[in-house]
Amino acid sequence: TMELVTRYFYWPHMQEDIKQYVQTCSSCQRNKPSHLEPAGLLQPLPVPERPWSDMSMDLITHLPKSLHGNDCIVVFVDRLTKQFHAVATVTEVSAVELVSIFFREVVRHHGVPSTIVSDRDPRFTAHFWRTVFEMIRTKLAMSTSFHPQTDGQTERDNRTIEDILRSYVNSLQDDWDEYL
Repeated sequence: TMELVTRYFYWPHMQEDIKQYVQTCSSCQRNKPSHLEPAGLLQPLPVPERPWSDMSMDLITHLPKSLHGNDCIVVFVDRLTKQFHAVATVTEVSAVELVSIFFREVVRHHGVPSTIVSDRDPRFTAHFWRTVFEMIRTKLAMSTSFHPQTDGQTERDNRTIEDILRSYVNSLQDDWDEYL
């Protein structure tokens, strides 16, 4: 665009103006060529044979602090039924505390899963975490960024939880404003 415009025109700060135009032009953005590698073939995770035998987990961190001091939610999702458990905790939760939450919220109600898909959060890659799951014979499958085989169900549930919280907190704020 810059080359074509400079063939016939010139004005002060022309480069900045053209750059701003291209960044805000919807047609330019839609037709911009991609320089990324092709995504590759979709390799979905195998369908679980029974509920809670294969699950995924993730943390929603840095939320506003609750009255109890929690600013994080740990989410456990059954990959077959899409049922999930969401537990409030703190962003600085340790691997030991996460194992305790896992046993209290998942194992107590559903038994020990065969596999757990999670991201590469340092708590999920900690030696303690790996050792505990090795002892109970649960395979840990760590997802990697930008790979189609990564299970997106937990991220979808995270977004649903965030939307619900946002709506609920906003309605509480509106009620509180009316009260005042």
